[in-house]
Amino acid sequence: MFISIVLNTEYMDVASRSKWYLKNLLHCKENGWILITHEYLWKHFEEIQQDITPRLFNDFEMRPFTADEVKDVEQYFIPDELFEKIEQQAGSRTEMLFQLSSSSNDVLEKTLQSVITKIYSKHPNEKIDGVLYSLETWESVRRVCVNNIIPLIPYSFSSIRKPHGYQQTLYHANINTYLHTSKEAERRYNHYVAASIFEPIFSHRELIAILGKERTLPLIPLMEAKPKYEMGICTECFSIVPQFMMRDKVTDDDVRYECEKLYDKSQMTVRNHAYQIDSMQLDRSTTHNDPAAWILSCRRLAASRSQIGLKILLWNRTAIVKSDSLGFSFMCEKDYSSTRKVDLCALNFYFFCYLIPNDLMFSGEYWQWRMTNPTETEIYKRHLDFYIEKLNLPKSILTEQDEPTRFKSLLKSRGCDEELINILLEDKHDFDIDYNTASSRIMVNGKSYWRLNKIENGVRHFHIEMSESADTIDFYPLDDVAGCARLVSVSVNGKPVDVSNFADFRYMPKVSGHYTLPFPPTADKTIIDIAWDYQSNKEFLNAHS
Repeated sequence: MFISIVLNTEYMDVASRSKWYLKNLLHCKENGWILITHEYLWKHFEEIQQDITPRLFNDFEMRPFTADEVKDVEQYFIPDELFEKIEQQAGSRTEMLFQLSSSSNDVLEKTLQSVITKIYSKHPNEKIDGVLYSLETWESVRRVCVNNIIPLIPYSFSSIRKPHGYQQTLYHANINTYLHTSKEAERRYNHYVAASIFEPIFSHRELIAILGKERTLPLIPLMEAKPKYEMGICTECFSIVPQFMMRDKVTDDDVRYECEKLYDKSQMTVRNHAYQIDSMQLDRSTTHNDPAAWILSCRRLAASRSQIGLKILLWNRTAIVKSDSLGFSFMCEKDYSSTRKVDLCALNFYFFCYLIPNDLMFSGEYWQWRMTNPTETEIYKRHLDFYIEKLNLPKSILTEQDEPTRFKSLLKSRGCDEELINILLEDKHDFDIDYNTASSRIMVNGKSYWRLNKIENGVRHFHIEMSESADTIDFYPLDDVAGCARLVSVSVNGKPVDVSNFADFRYMPKVSGHYTLPFPPTADKTIIDIAWDYQSNKEFLNAHS
């Protein structure tokens, strides 16, 4: 029997826990688990579901419920007034979070203990195998678990998330210790290394082929390209987060201060957290959904504690994180001038051993197995076997020692077309690139094809060879960012296509902005060349002011 606890330990309101509540409700229903959460979330059960889009339900790996459908889920609710009183006594939400994170609250502890007592009385012949706690644990919860000898598993998702386009959502979780620390991951990695039994050590491009987004696969050669900036700074969503600030006093301002002592502003670029953009009432459409191209535009990147740090390591750039608050911090540099890259063995361990895929994260059988203290090698093998089956990866990746052969088979398993496979196997980059418009895509017969844009004389060139045939093709020049584009020329198998209607700059909405072009009858092989020009929204407005 497992208990799932969803309480608002984040620096946001209780309503922000709604997706976590619904997701845990699903897993509790599927597994027969017990759920403890805020009274508010059950009171507003219907309306919080209405605020979630069908896409988000799918991406977050959950589904909507009716109230009748979840009546069989055993739920216990912490009264809203309890937290209102704690906040009032503390004087502010920030101080309340500091207090709850650093020491046990007597009233909250007693309330939680009474719930545990009720659960034991209702299930006299069962034991509680563990408590899964969403995000960093409050000390009151920790005390109750210690007093009742219940394993405590705080968890959160990593930056590798299905809602962000990755093949799997991966979670980091620790047993009976704090979540926001790299010490546990480093301790386990040292045990893994001491065993001296290594599974295949996958290269950066193989890791991207296994877990990455389809749209970012063409960016792989850019890992060998010359970066545009010396330093990139990734900001957090809040100026301070109490749970983090208790452990280390590093802020985004500190990072910027240190970087500005080493680099000119022209050598630096900053990517603000999406929550910051929203809070400043700016348009998020001008920010790329995926930071991969931006990461590749920098030689090194720094953050106070941004989860993007893991993607920096994945894309083989130098990650500088002085804070110890993130699981992968032990793999990061501390010197803002460093260019040292991550150790591949450590990165493989982190992805395939430390991080946990969604299906296993919410499996009681998995956690009962983890309580038996399997070796790190055994955990590694179980996770890798899961990926092979779940993602339909070729089993040969376990036996093939030749990296190019292994990489090719992974690309085939992703459904990459032959031309893209050959480009990625060549793995070199010898032409100019604009990182703001690094890649574009076409859609033919419902299938998307991405390619890098080659810059010649300031004009972007999209080139693709394929065997598809159709009446029309859809060309998405900007793909995941809003801006303005115009077509200079289009040819199919050397024959020009009339683009006179598209010769002026026009606004391209994020994700959906595209041109529909005629697709002349072709032979078996089709060669498409598209020359196009780009202006940011700011450039367009300045030019037409």
